[in-house]
Amino acid sequence: MTLLTDENQLCPVCGQEQANTDFETRTNESELHCQNCGFLASKEIHKDADGRQFWVETTWFPITADGTVLRGSLGNQKNPQVVARITELIQSLGLDFPVAEEVKAARFAILRSPAAAVSDPICIILPILQYLNADPDGHYRKNDDDSVPPIHWELRYLGVSQYEMKQIQKLPDTGQTVDDIDLIMLRSDPAFGREFSRASHSARWKKNPELVTEVEKAAADASAALAAKVAGRTGVTMVDDFRVAAAAIEMKSKTIDDLPKHECSKPGGAWLGFAEMDSPTMKSLADRDASQEEFSDQMTAWIAADLAKNPHPTEPADQRFQAALYRNIPFAVYCGLCRQLLCLIHPEQVEENEIANATVHDVTPTEKEEAPEDRMTEVGWAVIEEAINDLGLVPPSAPGKADE
Repeated sequence: MTLLTDENQLCPVCGQEQANTDFETRTNESELHCQNCGFLASKEIHKDADGRQFWVETTWFPITADGTVLRGSLGNQKNPQVVARITELIQSLGLDFPVAEEVKAARFAILRSPAAAVSDPICIILPILQYLNADPDGHYRKNDDDSVPPIHWELRYLGVSQYEMKQIQKLPDTGQTVDDIDLIMLRSDPAFGREFSRASHSARWKKNPELVTEVEKAAADASAALAAKVAGRTGVTMVDDFRVAAAAIEMKSKTIDDLPKHECSKPGGAWLGFAEMDSPTMKSLADRDASQEEFSDQMTAWIAADLAKNPHPTEPADQRFQAALYRNIPFAVYCGLCRQLLCLIHPEQVEENEIANATVHDVTPTEKEEAPEDRMTEVGWAVIEEAINDLGLVPPSAPGKADE
């Protein structure tokens, strides 16, 4: 038996990284216990008096003083039914995907190539390289002559939930990303869910320069094929790679309730609007030290343009909010009745539980990256915020956090 243990994992109920996990690789028995909220989830094999085996799943949810059961926002992501829905989606698209059998794990590597972010079910579809001749444990063993078997591989697609992607992103060492290592999927039976672990500190396919060239070309073709498969599908967005896709589904999990609260002073039914902002235009205004009036006029123009396109929205506000996030374009949240600006959001900079603070996130790329032309600089966003605040366009309560 091999018992895998890990500490400080993400709790699916409270969202804190204070859960300890145990996983038995031979039997797939597992236990997760959060030191913060007390959530406990275990899966065990039990025998009755007649020797019959049973799979017993036990879940302890914390309860508040008023009797409310806390089930959390991430619990559904590890639910076997979510895995089943993701699998059904992959099958409906006609994509080839890996299967980890009960007695044979699937070893694979995530490729840094365009991926699909899906809103229903919330998941990512990733091009991967699957190792076909790894042993049942997902490893490569040396031959008797001390040589290592050559790699037999195929490009396939893997659909992972938000919860699974968070777990996968914890596996690389500091300074690495998930495409730097090889991974193992221990089981993919929808009835039991899936577990992911690290197979190697470095991706085996990257050690062969000739194979790297071949895989990179095949990955580009696989991403193009994926884009063609999902074209026209509602709620599916092709993005640059798994990193952007992970951020996209993180945003998708946010709701309209995370926005600053607004009580419109005008009579009638107030509603929220989401006006796209043109980053190059705002950067140009900031670069030439435009006046506050110019910033105000530009913001007013964008809100007016959005109102002209959507004078009476019929879709629910939460759906329009999620659609705005998924476009990955900075946008202004405003009241459609009084036209008051509530906050600005740069989708690529939204962090967990920080949507209401997204107006002034640092969007300066890291030292290793060039600043793309269509992104606002930190200075640009700071200038915009100062101009908007000075003009009184943002109420004192914004851009503070929404009510807890």
